[in-house]
Amino acid sequence: MTGDEIRLSDHFTVKKLIRFTLVPTLSLIAASLYSVVDSWFVANFTDMTAFAAVILIMPYVLTFPAVGFMIGGGGNALIGKVLGEGDEERAGRTLSMMIELCFLAGIAMTVLGQILLKPFLRLMKADGRLLECAVVYGRILIMGVTMVSFMYIFQLFLITAQKQALALIVTLSAGVTNIALDALLIIVFDMGILGAAIASVAGQAVGGIVPLIFFIFNKKTSLRFRPTILKAGVCLKACSNGVSEMIENIAEGFVGMLYNQRLMHLAGETGVDAYGAIHVTWTIFTLLFVGFNEAAIPVVAFHYGAGNRDELNNLFRIWRKIILVLSAGMFVVVGSTAPFLADIFMEKGTDLMDMTVRGFRICAFSLLFIGINYFATSFFTALNNGLVSGVISLLVMLVYPAVTVTVLSNLSGIDGVWFSLVVTGLLGVVSSFIAFTHYRKSYS
Repeated sequence: MTGDEIRLSDHFTVKKLIRFTLVPTLSLIAASLYSVVDSWFVANFTDMTAFAAVILIMPYVLTFPAVGFMIGGGGNALIGKVLGEGDEERAGRTLSMMIELCFLAGIAMTVLGQILLKPFLRLMKADGRLLECAVVYGRILIMGVTMVSFMYIFQLFLITAQKQALALIVTLSAGVTNIALDALLIIVFDMGILGAAIASVAGQAVGGIVPLIFFIFNKKTSLRFRPTILKAGVCLKACSNGVSEMIENIAEGFVGMLYNQRLMHLAGETGVDAYGAIHVTWTIFTLLFVGFNEAAIPVVAFHYGAGNRDELNNLFRIWRKIILVLSAGMFVVVGSTAPFLADIFMEKGTDLMDMTVRGFRICAFSLLFIGINYFATSFFTALNNGLVSGVISLLVMLVYPAVTVTVLSNLSGIDGVWFSLVVTGLLGVVSSFIAFTHYRKSYS
């Protein structure tokens, strides 16, 4: 135990919270970038039809690890709360249950994903080579659902176990595996979208299996995996607390499908390509919010479990301050570099390039708002209030975007699709403000 080590029980300043969350944030970002890596390799070394197939199928694939994300997010907050109460043995049993439950959920979701793949693609009106590429990519990626869920929950559990360095090492190893295999299979062996899918699943396997081995054989902490009988009460508590994480992923997948459907109707494959470039870039930026929030959850959960109300108020203030600064910074970066960002995926001087740049500039305004929405859902999750967290997630991730993209795209065409992100973010801020105002007395 070094003098510089930050513990969950510490008093936090802005600097200390950033130090505590920096490595976990980078880890969570890197763990989620496999789709971004695939998209870049496919866009630059195959063709735009294959790129459209990746963007078309990705929202579908993202819906199936959602149950595992619910178990991981809710279970991690529950583990942090139990640690704050001083019961390390029960925290270890809870971790073991979450791993077992996540495995069972992953198997079930893999089977379901394979069954529903072709009906989904028929619903999206995919045909010809676009359909062929989407089926190949989707079949293989769905085989990695359990590993994606494991990657997510183990990143969270390693943070709570204060093994941030190990989390980063595992994540970087998974990312290097993915990138190296993408380059080898797509560029050298010319396997196209098939190679991209294989590279992704291989990277996910590294990110899921290595930390599992650590939790099985690590004897230095009570937070380790031991075969445990699942208890309904604990599992239901974790799932109800993590419902916002499940809603976020299912909603993200569903809304992504809806956006693709509207853009296919308005501009065909070109519209999907433009949305793909924006979506991939937004994934990177929003992961800064997601990574920071997920890394901070166990800190809040610990102090909530320990009854440290003064520290909870302190954490609320500095967490909010960091999110606001990040939001403003992202808005400036995206607004000023839109042509460069579009150029990563598109050929200059084309209508597709112009459409994508305009989309970037409009969507940049949403970055002023979405960080606050992620902050609200994560903070209520840390307080073990899954109901409020879930309601905010449902509104921001599903209800608002579904309504706004449908209405605004009918009124303003493709620009309406981009503006829907901005309006959704603003409505989410209003909802978050109402929730914090209503519950301020309950949490002092």
